[in-house]
Amino acid sequence: MNRKRTTHRTVAIMLALFTVPALAAYSTAGPGRPPLGAGGPLMRCIDQLDLAPETRGRVEALIQKQNESMMADRDAMKAAMDTYYAVLTAAQKDSAALAKAQGAIIALEQKRAEKRFALESSIVALLTADEAARLATCLSSAQQEFPGGPPAFGGKSGIR
Repeated sequence: MNRKRTTHRTVAIMLALFTVPALAAYSTAGPGRPPLGAGGPLMRCIDQLDLAPETRGRVEALIQKQNESMMADRDAMKAAMDTYYAVLTAAQKDSAALAKAQGAIIALEQKRAEKRFALESSIVALLTADEAARLATCLSSAQQEFPGGPPAFGGKSGIR
């Protein structure tokens, strides 16, 4: 009996230790961070480009559209984190349920990272070669300056 409890505890700890680095590996800007157009690194870097008004308007429209579509993703992530927290703190440990909850979180993070990549690609398509190079340099330095930690998801779990 004691060995079984130790095994479940070990599995739970190993899975919990896997989740935080896996989530952090996708990106430094997560669902708990400022929206793309609310002072995040992308918008700060775009501000530094001093774009023509027409281009700036098109970029802002792309960002606004992305922010609206990500609201549902943020809600889904909060629900997934609440599920993960409930499974992790349950009296009866279930490693399969824990792995499933972690898989849901990782899938949502992957989806968010893919959407962000698509947005950045769409923005770069609107820029001149010089503006695109300056944006890349700015985003690279922002990544080094603020490497961040795991994203904060909120919800009942309060996991940061």
